[in-house]
Amino acid sequence: MNTSLRTVQGKTYFMAEWGTPGPKTILGIHGLTANCYHMAAVSEFLTAGGRHALAYDVRGRGDSSPAQAPSTMLRHAQDAVEIMDALPAEKVLILGYSMGAFIGSMAAGMSDKAAGLVLFDGGGILTGADAEKLLPALARLDKVFAGAEDYVEAAKPNYAFLGLPWNSFIEAAVRHEVGPCEDGRYKYKGQAERVKEDMLDIAGFKYEEVFARIKCPVFLVHAQGGLGQGPALYSESGYDITRKCLPELTFYQTKANHYTMMLEPQPEMNTHLEAFVSKCGF
Repeated sequence: MNTSLRTVQGKTYFMAEWGTPGPKTILGIHGLTANCYHMAAVSEFLTAGGRHALAYDVRGRGDSSPAQAPSTMLRHAQDAVEIMDALPAEKVLILGYSMGAFIGSMAAGMSDKAAGLVLFDGGGILTGADAEKLLPALARLDKVFAGAEDYVEAAKPNYAFLGLPWNSFIEAAVRHEVGPCEDGRYKYKGQAERVKEDMLDIAGFKYEEVFARIKCPVFLVHAQGGLGQGPALYSESGYDITRKCLPELTFYQTKANHYTMMLEPQPEMNTHLEAFVSKCGF
C-alpha cells in the first residue's frame, strides 16, 4: 500500500493505493468517523490478484481538506464523482462502507464510470434506537489526550468491547485519525461538527430517488453480528427499502458485525465479494 496527497478540483485528498493504475479501478469510501485505512483489509484482498484500488479520506476526516458547512451526502458524492472523473480508469467499482454506502449510492447514479457498487452495511434505514449504537463512536470526537499514544491506548478497550482484538488494520486506522491540538495535546483530527452534520443529513436520505438513478450491479452486505452485548447496527428489515428499490441487487449476510467486517479478514464474505466483483468485469 502506498499513500499520497492528491489535489482534485482544488481540494486535497489523502489517498491509499493498492496495485498499479489501469483501465479499471476500485474506489473505497469509508464511514462516518472513519478514514481510508478502514478500507485496507478488503482492498488488500481484492488487489491480491493484480487489481487496482484506491481509498481516500472523505473531506473533514484524516488528512483531506476540510468539509464545507453544512456537510452533506450530496457534497461528499460530488467529491467522489470528481475523484472518479480525475482517474485514468474508464470504469470504477465503488465500495461504500456505512456512511460511505450512502455516498457511494449517490455517486454511482451520478457517474457513467460506475460499473458496480458494493454497500458494506449501509444504505438502509436506521431507527432512533439503531442510531444510538453509534454514540460511542461520536463520543470520542471531542476527547482530548496528553499524547497520541494515550489516544491509541484509550481506543483499545473500545474496539475490544466491539469484538475486535487489536490488529494492524485497527492500529493504522486509529493512528491516522489522531492529531495535535493547538495546545500540544491530541484528539481526533477530523471536524467533529461536520461529522455530526453528516449523521443528521443521512436521516433525510432520499432512498427511492437515489436508488432509481443507479444503473450498475449492486452487492449489499448486511452485518448480522452484534455490537458488544447488543444487537447488530442494522436490522434485516432496515434494508427492506434498499431491496425494494434495487430488486436486482445481490444480498448477502455475514456473521461479522459492523466493525469486524472491515477491520478483520473475512474469508467467507470475501468469497461472495470476489464473485460479484468478477461479475462486474473486474
